[in-house]
Amino acid sequence: QVLIAFQALEQDVSSRTRQGGLISTQTKEVQEELAELRRHIQRCLAMTRKGCDEMVTHLLGREVHWVNWKGQGCREWEHESLEMLTGKAPDVDPLPDPFTVSIPGYTKPKLDGSVKEILKEVKDYQLPVMDILRKDGEGNPEPCSKVMRELCERALDRHEEDEDPSQGIEEEYKSKHNKTFMWQSRRLFGRHHLRVYTRKEVYGKTDFMDFLRSARNRAPPPA
Repeated sequence: QVLIAFQALEQDVSSRTRQGGLISTQTKEVQEELAELRRHIQRCLAMTRKGCDEMVTHLLGREVHWVNWKGQGCREWEHESLEMLTGKAPDVDPLPDPFTVSIPGYTKPKLDGSVKEILKEVKDYQLPVMDILRKDGEGNPEPCSKVMRELCERALDRHEEDEDPSQGIEEEYKSKHNKTFMWQSRRLFGRHHLRVYTRKEVYGKTDFMDFLRSARNRAPPPA
């Protein structure tokens, strides 16, 4: 609990100009005293149980990335999510009254003999059981990590193609104007590139393409 309190005092995303949180506003002597207290707590954790200090440091480090992302990187996402929730349905043409639909009679299709043989073979097919779970980039078991990573990279590829002048895609047809696709892209990006939001070059930015270029080490577009 004390380490969590230290992290809250050191991390203040409500201010864009103040780095280091409330602790940075204290005198040097107070900062050194607090740093020594933190080291003493970590030594106590290491003595309590082997690896306990490393586990706590890892968990708090992940929380830092989430707080930075929520405080600096998802303002546009929150805005678009609210628009999706409060949006009005478009006007549609009314149906005639009474409304009747004629459905043609169903006839069983006639299949070729080779197609029937294939259907018999796959009828009782069972997927093999995976004994070894895949792991994500941080070593955590995650059965779908490879598939989710591929979905993320395909979404980022689509955004980069939209911004490529050689593709000739008009502004109104770019994927960034599709709110549903952008919501999916940000979810996937936050899953696999969360640490990008802590980089210095994207601090204070809200455009998703800035984070994408940073994740793929792309140069910023010419001014």
